[in-house]
Amino acid sequence: VREIHAKGHEIGTHGPKHLRLQQQNPEGFQKDIRAQKQLLLGLVGVQPIGYRAPHFSLTEKTRWILPILLKEGYQYDSSLFAASSLEYGSGSAPNEPHAIQTASGPILEIPVPGLPAFGFRIPFAGGVYFRLIPAKIYAQMLAWTGQKTIGMLYLHPHELNPDTPKIQRGPWLKRFFEYYGTTYGKKRLKYLVDCFSFRSIQDTLSAK
Repeated sequence: VREIHAKGHEIGTHGPKHLRLQQQNPEGFQKDIRAQKQLLLGLVGVQPIGYRAPHFSLTEKTRWILPILLKEGYQYDSSLFAASSLEYGSGSAPNEPHAIQTASGPILEIPVPGLPAFGFRIPFAGGVYFRLIPAKIYAQMLAWTGQKTIGMLYLHPHELNPDTPKIQRGPWLKRFFEYYGTTYGKKRLKYLVDCFSFRSIQDTLSAK
């Protein structure tokens, strides 16, 4: 974390246990993000201002997290996946940054956008889509989305590391998609970095 911060990247939080919001309660959630805030503050001397829920699990029923985030000093949430996928997301969610009113005041929501096409939104902004879609097509999708809203790319560590230990249990298809394409993840990321100028959410908000 110190090395990532020293290289100029924004440090946000994702939860210490990687539990979907539906598996948590307000008291435990507040305890966890407060502990994460203090831990990161101790490591890099900067309080995180952004949060993303595991599995993009923010829904109407789990919006109870938003006033808690505000109370703990977070300025934005990025837990909406604005395209329908097999496991999560919603094609009817706003595709651009927007304020959500809470009992503690408004908080900014920065969704992971989908690509508007044929009356739908196509998921593509990271994860398995980053590894499945050909690089040149992926770059075109990112560029087109960036003309409509704030484009975004998200990755997990294993996306760039083919040596990540492989889990041998669970559905075969899910395990296949989890690790497919990791051998060329770094090469693909370098291609996108050569195509675009990326910056953190925090820097993007400061520039507006």
